[in-house]
Amino acid sequence: MAKILVVENNESNANVIALILESNDFTVDCIGDSSLLSDKLASFRPDLILMDVQLDTDDGRVLCDSIKNHSDIPIVLVTALPPKEVSKVPCKADDIIYKPFEMDELIEKVEHQLL
Repeated sequence: MAKILVVENNESNANVIALILESNDFTVDCIGDSSLLSDKLASFRPDLILMDVQLDTDDGRVLCDSIKNHSDIPIVLVTALPPKEVSKVPCKADDIIYKPFEMDELIEKVEHQLL
């Protein structure tokens, strides 16, 4: 069973994402504070990361690149920003999901990255 780390500062959004993933047999852990990311990566050892772009104190695109510089964990960004805004800060994300998203789209993109 694949392990997915959800990095989302909006607790309601994190809970919805976790519920969708868990109902599709994924093991999920969520953090809302990006300062916990390093410790969580070491302890949870996720197979994939779903990360919001607009976190309280950090930009998910910058965090994505930082992780990618040290790891090959697939990262899917989740954002409400329009595509033009997202591309203003290039990053090494493996995929992007734009809010609002369909449940099927989330599962499809996650499964694709875990192949």
